[in-house]
Amino acid sequence: MPAPFEPYPGVGKVKPKVLRPSRQPAIRVLLVLIAAFFLLRYEITKKPASRHDFELAAAIALAVLVYPFVDGPIRLHSQGGLPVQSGFRLATEDTGPPLQGDRDPQLRQLGFEYAGQIIKPAGGNNVAVRMHIYLHSQNQDSAQLTEILAGQGTTPHFGFKARFKDGIAFETNDTANAPIFEDDPNYRSFRFPQVRSTDSLYRLHRRIKEKLFADHFPTMADKEGELAEFIARFEVAQQRLAQCGDYQLSRESDDYQLSIEPDCYRFMWKGAIRQSWLLAWPVKHIRALLLQSRSLRMAKELGLPINAELACINESKGSPP
Repeated sequence: MPAPFEPYPGVGKVKPKVLRPSRQPAIRVLLVLIAAFFLLRYEITKKPASRHDFELAAAIALAVLVYPFVDGPIRLHSQGGLPVQSGFRLATEDTGPPLQGDRDPQLRQLGFEYAGQIIKPAGGNNVAVRMHIYLHSQNQDSAQLTEILAGQGTTPHFGFKARFKDGIAFETNDTANAPIFEDDPNYRSFRFPQVRSTDSLYRLHRRIKEKLFADHFPTMADKEGELAEFIARFEVAQQRLAQCGDYQLSRESDDYQLSIEPDCYRFMWKGAIRQSWLLAWPVKHIRALLLQSRSLRMAKELGLPINAELACINESKGSPP
C-alpha cells in the first residue's frame, strides 16, 4: 500500500487509493459486452450450454453493476462525514505555481492580477484543495485556479466569479460533473465543461453578467478582503450543505455514533443513498452528459455558441466580445 504523501506544503498528507475493479467503467463495459457475446452465441446455436454461459455472464455483469449501489451507501454512512467547518484558510507559505500553469499568463493578458493562495488541508475525507486567486479590479471579477487533491489523483477546475453589493454572486466554471445539490439562489454556478479556452470562458462570464445580472451593482474589495470573502463564502456553503437534510450532527459524546473527527456532520441513510447513487456509474456519467447539453444550449442562447471540438467559442457564429 503506497504511503501517504504531502503534494504541496501545508495541505497535509493524502493517502493514495486505487479504484476497485468493480468501480472501473472499462471493467463494467467489458462484462456487459461478454454477456452480449454469450447471448448472441445462444441465439445462433440454441444450445443449452450456450444459454447457461449467457446466464452466468449476465449474472456476473449484473452483480458488478449493482454492487456500487449497495456498497456505496454503506461506506458513506459508516465512514463519510461533513466537517462542521470547511477548513479553508490562507496559505501561510507559497505552495508553488498552479497545476494549470498556462492559465497564469492568459489571465494576466486579460487584465487579472495575482492575489494569493487559499488551501484546505486534507482531513478525514482524504481530500485537500489548493486555489490560486486572481483579481480584475477594473471589471470587478475574480478568477480561481483550483486543484482538488484526492487519493485517486488531482482534479483541476477553473472559473470566474463576480459578486454584487446586494450579496448576490455567481461563478462561471469548467466543472464537468453535475451538481449533487441545487445552487444557492444567492450564489449561482454556470458550468461549461466543453470550454477550455480562458478567453472564451471569460467572455461567457461577462455575457452572463451583462444579460442576467444587469440590475445588480458589482463590488470588489482589495486583495486581502477578497481572499477573506472567498473563505467566508466556503463557510456559508458548508453550513448550507449541513442543512440539506442528508446529514446529522455527531459528537464524540454520542453513545451510538462513531465519529472520524470530534465534531462533524454524519450521513443519514437517505443522504448516503442519494449521494452515492448520484455518483455511481452510469448515473454520474448520464448526468454529466445532460449538463453538457444544457451548457451548449445556454451558450447558444447567450449568442456565444461553443465549438465542442475546439473547446472554445465558435468565432464564426459568436458575437464580438
